[in-house]
Amino acid sequence: MIHVRVGDKVYLHGSPGSRTLQALARGAEACLCVTLLDGLVLARSAMHHSMNYRSVVLFGRASVVDDPIEKLEILRALMEHLVPGRWADVR
Repeated sequence: MIHVRVGDKVYLHGSPGSRTLQALARGAEACLCVTLLDGLVLARSAMHHSMNYRSVVLFGRASVVDDPIEKLEILRALMEHLVPGRWADVR
C-alpha cells in the first residue's frame, strides 16, 4: 500500500482485495503512521549512526473515491510523488 498527500488530504492506494482497505471502506476507524527519511547520519562508530526524519500519526475515518476524474487526478499526484515528471511518459 502507498499513500500520497494532496492538500490537506491523504490518499491510500492498494489492492481492492486488501482486508485493510475493505474495512476502511466500511467505515472502520483509521490510524495512519508515516515516516519520511530525510537522510542518514553516519558516525565513526556504528552505534552512533542516526537518521534525520519527519513523522506523523493521523487518526480518522476513510472514504472511498468513486469519481473517475478525481481518481485520475489522485493517480497523477501519486505518480508525480514517486517519480517526478513520469506522468507525461505513461499511458
